[in-house]
Parts: sequence; structure tokens; C-alpha cells
Amino acid sequence: VIAILYQLSRKPLAVTVDTEKIVYTSFPKKNITWGQLNNVILKDGLLTVDLKNNKILQSEISNLQKEAGEKEFNDFCQTQLRSAN
Repeated sequence: VIAILYQLSRKPLAVTVDTEKIVYTSFPKKNITWGQLNNVILKDGLLTVDLKNNKILQSEISNLQKEAGEKEFNDFCQTQLRSAN
């Protein structure tokens, strides 16, 4: 059991953002729909996800895809948040 937990803790965290939801590939995997969010901001390589249930998730983003900069990502997230509410 300890070996399994150790392997799970060593797995790198990946965050996937699309038009339907945000997925954290942690253990357990978290699927967060845009309707559950207050705000999402990417600033200086730090992704902050503010949930409506007063929880905040933060993740350091090390390899952001080159075609999506911070401004474009934040604009995309604001568009998704407005359409979900």
C-alpha cells in the first residue's frame, strides 16, 4: 500500500483545460466544470483556480504550450466563465 501511494505521489500533476472543464490528473482525478468556478487566472507561471465552494487550487505551470500565452489563456478562461454563468 505504501509503495502504491509513493508511486502516486511521484506522478507529475497535469492540468488540462478545454471548453467543457478543467481536469487535474491528481489522485483522485478532479473534473471541474466551468459552472463550478468563480475565476481562473494564469500569472507568472502560477495557475489559480477559484471554486464557488470557497476552495482555491494553485499549480505551478512549467511547460505552457508556446501557442497559448498568459493573456490568451486568461481571455479564453474569462470567455468560458461568462458563458457558463
